[in-house]
Amino acid sequence: MAPVMSRMSPPPGLDPPEAPERRLACPRCLLLEHGELKLCAGMGQVLQNYNRWYQRCPNCDFQDWHTPATPTDAIPEEIRVRFALLQSTRSPQPKQARDGAILCKDHDCLQSTNQPRRANKDCSRDPPRCANCCRKGPPVKCKAHGVFPSTGISSLPSTFFDPSVVTPASTRPSDHSQVNDPSSNMTNVSASPSPSLSPKGTSSTPVAVRSCARPLSEGYGNGWFEAQRLKLQISEKVEESRRLDSVLENKVTVRLWLSRSEDMFRINVSNRVAGKFVLAEHEELVDELTQRNVKLIEVYSMDEAQWVKQTFMLPVPVPVGRNARVLIRVPGVPTADCFGFEDELALLSQGCTLKRPRDAEDPGNRGKSRKTSAEHTVGFSHSPDESGSVDASINGNVHVSPHHAGSAPPSLYPPDLPPPAAADVKTFPFVYVCDMQLPMNFMEGIRDEVPRHFASAFCGVPFISSTFYKHRNIYQDACAFKIIDSFAKKGRVPDGKWSALVHRIKELQRFGLDSTAQDSPVIPTPSPTGPFSTGNSPSTEAMDVAPFAVLTTRFESFQWSEYGFGAEYSPQSTGIQAAISLQPECAGHLCDIYTMVVGTGQYSGIYAAKVVKRVPPVIRERFHNDDSLMFAESYRLSFGGDLANSFAVLATSRGVLTEAFQFVATFLVTSATERLSWVAQHWIQDLLPLNNTSLALRNTLGAFSHFTVTFGDKLYFDFQVAQLNGIVTIYDCKTATYVNLLPFSCISSDAVYSSSGDTSPFVEDYGSSSLAQFSRSHICNDVCVGLGLSSIQ
Repeated sequence: MAPVMSRMSPPPGLDPPEAPERRLACPRCLLLEHGELKLCAGMGQVLQNYNRWYQRCPNCDFQDWHTPATPTDAIPEEIRVRFALLQSTRSPQPKQARDGAILCKDHDCLQSTNQPRRANKDCSRDPPRCANCCRKGPPVKCKAHGVFPSTGISSLPSTFFDPSVVTPASTRPSDHSQVNDPSSNMTNVSASPSPSLSPKGTSSTPVAVRSCARPLSEGYGNGWFEAQRLKLQISEKVEESRRLDSVLENKVTVRLWLSRSEDMFRINVSNRVAGKFVLAEHEELVDELTQRNVKLIEVYSMDEAQWVKQTFMLPVPVPVGRNARVLIRVPGVPTADCFGFEDELALLSQGCTLKRPRDAEDPGNRGKSRKTSAEHTVGFSHSPDESGSVDASINGNVHVSPHHAGSAPPSLYPPDLPPPAAADVKTFPFVYVCDMQLPMNFMEGIRDEVPRHFASAFCGVPFISSTFYKHRNIYQDACAFKIIDSFAKKGRVPDGKWSALVHRIKELQRFGLDSTAQDSPVIPTPSPTGPFSTGNSPSTEAMDVAPFAVLTTRFESFQWSEYGFGAEYSPQSTGIQAAISLQPECAGHLCDIYTMVVGTGQYSGIYAAKVVKRVPPVIRERFHNDDSLMFAESYRLSFGGDLANSFAVLATSRGVLTEAFQFVATFLVTSATERLSWVAQHWIQDLLPLNNTSLALRNTLGAFSHFTVTFGDKLYFDFQVAQLNGIVTIYDCKTATYVNLLPFSCISSDAVYSSSGDTSPFVEDYGSSSLAQFSRSHICNDVCVGLGLSSIQ
């Protein structure tokens, strides 16, 4: 709102016009809270606004003038002199761009060099402003300066942002409140500039024009300098931390053998360039070598598996990001006299594959030899006592205990399964799933040194990174879909080929489900006699045969918090393994219902997983994506359960006898990747037609519908109930809100949509027409009277 100023008496000889009737609504934005009726003092941009009645809208800052402009001749001399003095103090230096650029039109918008600032041509204001003036002005949508109406300081008056409003120092108070709004003045008064008025009969001291910004108080910049000092200190600490991290990242462990009789020289250094060790850059090493007149060194090459001579300036490639090692010796020192060389070589070989040293290699085996079929499984011929134990898990997968990095992996082929034929292992992948399962399962636990372990698992097969990771993903999908064992049991037959498994994986993925990236444990099926078992629930035999996808999910429940009624989850409800059927058990007019099984934990049981699919395009566009649809449906049922709890509390406090009922627990279940979501409810049995229930239950549910309209502004009606542990349980119903909706006719859906542009929080909303019909047909019973529910208007 505009600042409220005191209204004083007009000067002698000019009486104010009669105050007009105050308008209640703004003629521009139609806001019912119009501004206060005021009398203008004429000290703004237009002198003719003197002695005029006006109202300023607090919403749009529109100045609503009630009386016509005052002629210049009718304005007293004193007012004209004061107006001229104020205009002289507001006159900025002329803003003329030499290069034709647009200058900012705001007053006193100057740079530190006393030059006017340039305006941004892309500014949405008219005329365009600079970034500083645009952000200080009234909130408008300006993409060039990142200003939006929602982020502006809308609570401040528009005159607060107008730099042209200057309160002059005066020895006597003005006669009227000062109002300045150039936009409204241009609307109501001629745009021609006011004539320059010279004071007559009144002497005044000329006021100097302010052409640059000045401090408001002493020490006004101390806060800024202190903040900059702290910022500089923090920046220096961050840079120092980064420098030390870089030193540690480039650390290299150097082992130097100087002579036969001496132990190796140990030192840790840091490279100046990541991944490149240059001996000449390290003075400690150079001093040790120059004392012995050494000009060349021998560096152990990992690629050639031998010592190679080189100069001090030649760089040696080393790995980055871990403890790199460089082995150096003085020429002439034999390998046998390099104490600790074998240990250092073993540590060095952990980072990359090494060839055998030439002085330790058997000369009789240097030539190439053709491998026989028995040599393909040499990597799996060791007994479990030598390299590790092999334990079979409950799903048939093999878990290998950790073993030494230099030892061969344990035997993965059981004695009853012969090793793959030589013709089938020349390329990767193997032809049959039974030959691929155990080696791929061994590679599942490998994250480092993949090529070396691949050579042990798939002997004689060249390692191609892209091909391996492609088929490892297929193997992981097969484990997640629980079909890897069935294909492996088929043996070496056409149906047991790896290509058949790939084809099956693609078929399963067409259902729209994604498999997990890790092998999931077998989820035990809950007992058919448990609390969630029903006569209508899927049988154990059918669940074993039907294809299921095992996904890592998160269960979200709805409850009240400081932000309102919404979904929340905890670490205990995250990472839950759930098996979801790939085929729907049944389908309704709005949802498809799948079977979801959770084997362990507090969420164990069988669930009906609903997927909202059959909705008109106009509703799908309103919710943007499938996840929003699932959230809205979960919210609807969970909010109904919260209203049912409030209804029971009110009935207990009033002493009203009602039939016990509840809403089934509803969860919003999302996959780990948040690509899929379901509305999950416990699978229940014993469906009860509402017409066959007792009169007391029907009266209770009718009163509950009346209660939802009165306290929740939402009508819950047409309930679908069942028996769960002896309690009447609502698992679905219809809802209606105060939204003007029209029926949307389609073949498979009775959904509705809004005809007035209102937004409904529900996917399926029966609108205000259903509320009106309920108010006409509902007859309050004893429960409604006992709860004190008023009639529905």
